[in-house]
Parts: sequence; C-alpha cells; structure tokens
Amino acid sequence: SAELHEPVGRAKEAFLFRQIEDERIPFMAYLSLDKPERLTRGDFIRLAFADDRGSSDSLPYAHEFLKDFDKNHCYDRYWDPVKETVFERHFVPNNGRVSWMTTRYLCSGYGFVMVGKDDRADRSPFFTDEKNGALAHFRRHYFQMGLIAHYHRAALLAFSDALSQGVAKRDSGQLTSQQFHEAINEILDGLLSFTHRYWFREVSNQLQARELFTLWTRNLETAALFEQVRQEAQDAKNFLDMEAQRRQTDTGVKLSKSAMRLSVVATFGLAAGLISSFLAIPWHDLAELSPSPEAFWRQFGFIAAAAVVTIGFLAVIIAASEKLGTWLERLAEFGKKIFPGKPPS
Repeated sequence: SAELHEPVGRAKEAFLFRQIEDERIPFMAYLSLDKPERLTRGDFIRLAFADDRGSSDSLPYAHEFLKDFDKNHCYDRYWDPVKETVFERHFVPNNGRVSWMTTRYLCSGYGFVMVGKDDRADRSPFFTDEKNGALAHFRRHYFQMGLIAHYHRAALLAFSDALSQGVAKRDSGQLTSQQFHEAINEILDGLLSFTHRYWFREVSNQLQARELFTLWTRNLETAALFEQVRQEAQDAKNFLDMEAQRRQTDTGVKLSKSAMRLSVVATFGLAAGLISSFLAIPWHDLAELSPSPEAFWRQFGFIAAAAVVTIGFLAVIIAASEKLGTWLERLAEFGKKIFPGKPPS
C-alpha cells in the first residue's frame, strides 16, 4: 500500500510505503518442466502455498485439510496428463501417450503458479512462446490481473484501517468532534471514488481470464472484505447523520427557548409599559418645575429609580421565563376550555 506525501527533503511526488499485512510478499511463478505429469499431489500443494521443500510422496498438511485443494486452488482446464509406466519412462522416451493437456494453474491468493510442459523443441511451441503463447500471457495478462486483485485487497484494508484509526483517535481525544467528522467524510469520499472507478468483478471478456480472476479474488476474499468495509463505512455515515441530526435538534431547542423567553419578556414588558404610562408624572407638572439644580437632581433621581425598577423587573422576567411561559400555556388551555369553539375572526 502506497500513500502520496510531501515529506521534507524528498521529492514532491515521493512514495512512502507501509505494511498492511503479514510478511508474506505476494508472488507469481512460471515453471516449464520436461515432464510436469511427474509432479505429485504433495509437489503441487507445496508450489501453491510456497511451502518448504519436502518429499514428493508426502503431504505438508493433513488429508482432511487438503480434501478440497484441487477445487479451491487449482484451475485444470488444460490439465489432464496421462501417467507413464515405469517401462515407458526408462525405455520409451517419446511414446506419444502423454496428453498435450499439461498446463496447470495454482492459486493460493498470495501466490499464483503456472506449471506446464517445456515445449521449446516443438515446431509450434505454446507454453514457452514469449510472443503469443502461455509465457506471454503470464508476463502480461496474468501479471496485470494479479496487480488488480492485490490492489483491491490493499485498498480495502487501507480504508478499513483508516476508519478504525479515526474512531480510535476520537476515543482517545486526539481528534475533536469536528475533526473526526472531517476525517470520516474524507475517507468516505475516497471509498466512493474507489467503488465507482476501481472496483470491478471482471477484468476480461474471455472466459478463461474471468475464471482465473474469480479464483484469484475468491482466495484473497476480496468480495467479503469489500462488503465488510462497505458496512463499516455505512455505520460511520449513519453515525455522522445521527450526530448532525442531534446538533440540529439541540439548535432547534435552543432557538425555541430563546423565542419563548422573548415572547414572555414582550408580553410582560407590554403590560409593564402600559402600567408605567399611567403612573408616569403628568407632563403639565414638568413645565411648572423650576430649572434649579435641586429640581434637576430630583428629576434625575426619579429617572434613576424608574430605570432600576425596570431593569430589575426585566431580570426577574427573564430568569423566570420558562415558568412564566408554562403558566401562559396553561392559561391559554384554560381559556380554550372556557371559550370552546373557533375564535371569532
């Protein structure tokens, strides 16, 4: 898995690699043998799984464990050799009994091995033909198929790891809620791009290539991994949607409380204003007041006292706005009971 960075002291498009699986590096092998039909079941199993060498007459694993080896790890469209007898092997070197179907494909997911007959001495070789034969297919088509299959798996593992790291950093407090949302949205954006641009189940319209790619991806379990990562991404998206909905709900509640408080203040403030207008000093008396300093300070004292009382009254209303709002709602419900029916227009 490679990520594009711009580290200090490196080229702008330098690649940094990180390990996302175990130490086994995926491999491909091409083997041309004089007599591939002499390979035993144990030989094929060791080749497929890249196991240590051992006796051809023994198996590296238990018989029960290997009962589906041919079905799950071998592609035998062109593998149907005729075994030689001991006499033919030593005394009839070219008896013509060995079938031309001596090409076998082995796939363990992390390994792909192509085994066939060395036919370079033939007039029209196929398995060793570097331009149009099996060797050319191995170096081009099968190599590209392997790159695609392993790229799919590496990308999916990288997406899954990124989602896990994002959640872990949020839980540990390394990311704030806003940073976590931005990181998850960036991962989801990359996964969407990968799904629509790079994720595909077929790489060729030829039957053999499709079957080999299916065998390869099945052993890599990329389809199951894709469903797992998609479910993880869906869970992350649902979480972000719930968080956004919760924030909208909290904002709506705060706005509702603010509107209710303003309504209560306006309602009682209107009543207070009407009452104050009746208790105000008559305007004709103001004209009779002398413009002496004592009168000025007396008027200023009246104004200050009225301001203190008004501010205190508003503070009490704001502090008790929720209770007053509840009281107004109950009063409205009581009015509906006393005066039922549609109010007059």
